[in-house]
Amino acid sequence: MARDQEKVKACRLRTKAAAAARNKAYHLAHPEEMRARAKRYRAAHLDEVRLRERNYYAANRTHILQREVQYRIRLKSMHAVRHDPDTVYRVVSRAVSSALPRFIRDDVISSMLLAVLEGELLLGNVAARVKDYLGRYNRQYDSFRTLSLDAPMAGTDLRRIDMLEAPAAYDGEDDEEDDSAGPSFPNVRH
Repeated sequence: MARDQEKVKACRLRTKAAAAARNKAYHLAHPEEMRARAKRYRAAHLDEVRLRERNYYAANRTHILQREVQYRIRLKSMHAVRHDPDTVYRVVSRAVSSALPRFIRDDVISSMLLAVLEGELLLGNVAARVKDYLGRYNRQYDSFRTLSLDAPMAGTDLRRIDMLEAPAAYDGEDDEEDDSAGPSFPNVRH
């Protein structure tokens, strides 16, 4: 009997999940109709909706206020690009190392400026996020990749380490020659 109840419960869960998927697909396919339906419901049940919104705000006030502050900071950063682009360029340019080759530096700066303009990157976080954007550049173009010595070489069974030559062993006896005659130059006549 317990087994039958488990089967029924599993069937209900599958049916519920399938219905939720159908509803979600319908909502995505008909956004205008869903907006109109929500507007009609809000007009018909205004007091109930306002009470629900007040209760949600009271329960999540600190989280809501934090989001608003973050939104304002993001807007301020985005407006700075529009109103004073030279200063924003200087801030980003100073954050990116000038030791990088010019073409890499320019690409990283431009991607960071675009992120500031889109609100993805805040001006206050530019210096801290340079490494992330440089890593994105390296992953995208893959021109300065670190190669492993144990990796096989293309088209052969050899590894890179197999191609390295071991240095000759140091023999201290060669240093004990007679230096009293002065330096010896093989191509110079005395």
